[in-house]
Amino acid sequence: MNGGGSEGPGAPARGGIPEPGALLTAFERLVESRRRADEQRAESEAFQRALFREAAVGLALVDADGRFVQVNPAFARIAGYEPGELIGLGRSDLGLEEDRLDVAIRDRQLRTLGRFGPVETRIRRRDGTEVPIRQSGAVVRRGGRDYLLYNVEDISERQAMEMALRESEARFRQAFANAPVGMAMVSPEGTIIDANGAFARLLGHTPQGLVGTRLEDLRLAGGAPDPAGGASDACYRRADGSGIWVRVTDARVRNAAGEVLYHVIHLQDLTAERAAAAQTERHQRELEERVAERTAGLELANSELRAFSYSVSHDLRAPLRSILGFSEVLAETLDPDPASEAGQALGRIRRSARRMEELIAAMLDLSRVSRSELELETVDLSAVAERILAELREIEPGRVVEAEIAPGMVARGDPRLLETALRNLLENAWKYTRGREPARIRFAPAPEGGGWCLEDNGVGFDPRHQDRLFQPFQRLHAGDYEGTGIGLAIVQRVVHRHGGHIRGEGRPGEGARFCFDLG
Repeated sequence: MNGGGSEGPGAPARGGIPEPGALLTAFERLVESRRRADEQRAESEAFQRALFREAAVGLALVDADGRFVQVNPAFARIAGYEPGELIGLGRSDLGLEEDRLDVAIRDRQLRTLGRFGPVETRIRRRDGTEVPIRQSGAVVRRGGRDYLLYNVEDISERQAMEMALRESEARFRQAFANAPVGMAMVSPEGTIIDANGAFARLLGHTPQGLVGTRLEDLRLAGGAPDPAGGASDACYRRADGSGIWVRVTDARVRNAAGEVLYHVIHLQDLTAERAAAAQTERHQRELEERVAERTAGLELANSELRAFSYSVSHDLRAPLRSILGFSEVLAETLDPDPASEAGQALGRIRRSARRMEELIAAMLDLSRVSRSELELETVDLSAVAERILAELREIEPGRVVEAEIAPGMVARGDPRLLETALRNLLENAWKYTRGREPARIRFAPAPEGGGWCLEDNGVGFDPRHQDRLFQPFQRLHAGDYEGTGIGLAIVQRVVHRHGGHIRGEGRPGEGARFCFDLG
């Protein structure tokens, strides 16, 4: 049998020769495979060119003659050129081969390893300036030829930071060594790593003699250094065995991970401070003793003053009342002619007794102003002055007095004492303006601020006697006007008790002005 099945497409023809259709199919597959390989190679080359072009570090391809064949923008920026301007230039044009030792090392590494670096050198820019760089390289093969691929990184910023760090460390070392305060670097385990001169002098050692010593072994008493940075006082042992009190602070120095590298311990000598504190304590005790003695003396004086006030109020007033009473009985019994010698004598007795009664009352008023406790409140001075003037008008309704009281004047003080002071000032102004047509009284804030002024157009006073204004029983117009000469003394004591000041101004016939504040 010759076989009845038909042969499928592409089956080899008899005698081993493929059918034409099979040959065509195999050729198409080969073409498609090569096309795909070419596309992949093109994509790979495009990707590599993109990597080369966009790389953040400088890349340069150099031929066997040392000339640049291709450079990326990063390399051109480092060299100070445009990328196209570098093509054809040699490495020596950029100063990359100025160091013969570097060149020899590079060539040896290339021969043995096919690469070199990294090494640090400098590149000369087009404008003549030099830039420190870190470079490495490797032999690459392209198109059947060997090239050297340079990898260049600008390290000027890093070197500047390193330089700044070295300078900072040098400044720290200098500051540490010359600091007037004792400083020591102590390991996390508590061992002294380094100490400056001030630290060593405080403890009677040399800096080198303290290195390796445990700080805790030197402490005799007091608190240990506070790791939180707070200060603690402690007594440390000196080299001669004596103790010295110091204030200790602890500052921790950590690395980026937060681990403690070392402690910076500060010691401040407290010898002078503790001596001053002891002296202050002695002075405080002495002062307290003096205050206690003076307080006892003041209490005794106040007690005697109270006894005197009681005596004046009762023991002296009783005989005065008897004198007044018996003089009136005698006058009624004898009924002498007032013009006779006996009548005049009885009149003088009664007037003197009444004058003595007024003086005793004035003395008691002055004493009460000085002894009474202050009860501070907000006082409407305008309302108080208006009320006092209304009372004075009721007493002398026939007088015409032009009074001006500024509204809204308030003060912080004792209401009773402030009313007493205003009453004395207003009664004086009322009294010493008699005979003036019209009489004027004005109470208003002081022009310069910070107080109040009461002025009138009365008889005034001689400025030469200004120092006597506020002295008790000193009367500048004796005989012409009634009074005991105690009013202005009371006003001054009220003002002084409130921490304020008072002053008087005037001229004969031109009125007077009294200005005061309450501190």
